[in-house]
Amino acid sequence: MAGGAGSLHGMLLHGGRSRLLLRREPIGEPTRSSAGQRRRDGPKQLFVPNSRTLSVQHARAAGPGADLIRPRLLACAVADKTAVIYKRALRNFDTWRESAPAGDVGVDLAAARYMSHMCFDLGQGSWRGGLLVSALVDRSPELKPALPLARRAWKAWQPLTLSGEREPTCREAVGAVISWLRSACPEAALIVAFAYATFARTSEWELLRVSDLSFAQGELGVEFGIQARGESTKTGPHLGAVVSQAWLIAAMRRHVRGKSRSSRVFTMTPFELRRFVSEACRELGLPPVVPHSLCRHTAATEAFFAGLAVADVKIRGRWKSEESVRRYQKPHLRAKYLAIMPKGTLQRGREFWVRPRL
Repeated sequence: MAGGAGSLHGMLLHGGRSRLLLRREPIGEPTRSSAGQRRRDGPKQLFVPNSRTLSVQHARAAGPGADLIRPRLLACAVADKTAVIYKRALRNFDTWRESAPAGDVGVDLAAARYMSHMCFDLGQGSWRGGLLVSALVDRSPELKPALPLARRAWKAWQPLTLSGEREPTCREAVGAVISWLRSACPEAALIVAFAYATFARTSEWELLRVSDLSFAQGELGVEFGIQARGESTKTGPHLGAVVSQAWLIAAMRRHVRGKSRSSRVFTMTPFELRRFVSEACRELGLPPVVPHSLCRHTAATEAFFAGLAVADVKIRGRWKSEESVRRYQKPHLRAKYLAIMPKGTLQRGREFWVRPRL
């Protein structure tokens, strides 16, 4: 294949979410473009549906005035969902920065101060600091090797864990929340019950389609991370779970009845679910908890409490290593949560599991 500006210098590699193209282009600053657009000053970029195109330099920079051709690697690996999350994080940061009393400071110092605000004033998890750094680098790639103050603030934030978002609750709390959501929002109640039974991550239940469900006699097979759709779980594609609770299988069957196989199983967004769970915790007198901790983390803790081995919990929860699973091998946190639950809520949770229904 002939060389020259705009000609292909490599081959297209595609699989899952990432697609790479090596192209020879004139020396210049890294460029960015979105799907469906053309660069005005050069040849056509590589466009992939449901992704954004990032241009990354792949050769040693030449001296001033050099008129050379060098390879450039275009990596399409940022999914639409990630772009939405980044956009929300940047919007919150920009809004806070405009109203911050510190005045006009650089983005690095502003990001560090915003992390302090999220940590101490809002009591949020330290993962939001990493999300903000990634979002800033995505918006301005030249910041990748920079942001020393923001990165230092994020590192200092991590051991504090003021939000307790990673702490599990207990089975009685899950039952009480499902019982309350049953009348407030039936779909939210079903999602909590499903995520608790399958150890499902937010991204797993959110992307689930009707075709991913297999109703067998007395069982429901669920497949997560369908590679053909460009999906993957945190630990790989084509993993799954089995639901054996008859009441939950019946509720899932009713919920998907009449839907096409390509339809999403759940129409609720993670943000909406989080809002309903927060409202349920407030009404039930429970400490604030996010759905991920309420369902997945609590399921792991209860599995250990029931006597399951680490290897079994690792398989059921689709964790990559036993080290990750052992984080939830803390029965004292379960006892701690039971001790602070109101008696009425505790009784409500226990009664739900005696006769569970949705």
